[in-house]
Amino acid sequence: MTDPLVFVLNTIVYVCVLTLNVAAHWFPWPVIPGTSDERGRLRRVLAYAYGVGSIFLGFVVIAWAWVLLGREFASVWAMVRALAGLIWSAGIGTVCAYLIDGLRERQALREDLRDYEQALEG
Repeated sequence: MTDPLVFVLNTIVYVCVLTLNVAAHWFPWPVIPGTSDERGRLRRVLAYAYGVGSIFLGFVVIAWAWVLLGREFASVWAMVRALAGLIWSAGIGTVCAYLIDGLRERQALREDLRDYEQALEG
């Protein structure tokens, strides 16, 4: 049985990691010199480093809180579950951000097509 306090803590950290990855997707990277590519997105190596760093930070917070809560040593499988949850959270955040971008792009294309058709008619 999972400790309810640990479950709540892990869930909060998972949501924070998901949010960090979504926020990084739309962060204005061109403001920081040398971090963005020609499309204004974070360079791939930096993006991977950011994603892995957010997962690592979440793992450190979970381990640190585990110690502060005075829990005994966690089993290896509890830590594997925590790490898997963090990886899933980061991945879901990234995929959701790209899906939202795709939907917005499709909407913009539909509007452009509608404007073009109206221009041809009138």
